[in-house]
Amino acid sequence: MESPNGDYLVLSKTLRDRNQQSLDTLSTRPHPIEYQTHLAQFHKLSSRMSAI
Repeated sequence: MESPNGDYLVLSKTLRDRNQQSLDTLSTRPHPIEYQTHLAQFHKLSSRMSAI
């Protein structure tokens, strides 16, 4: 049987990869303010998730 946080670990890795892609994209483009806001919310969510 799968461990209860197996799916969580996969999700966490997916989010991290997606976040890294976002950062890579940001570094090569102008920074729209909506995107910065989104990224800030994402970081808040990420840190809350990694605290679990």
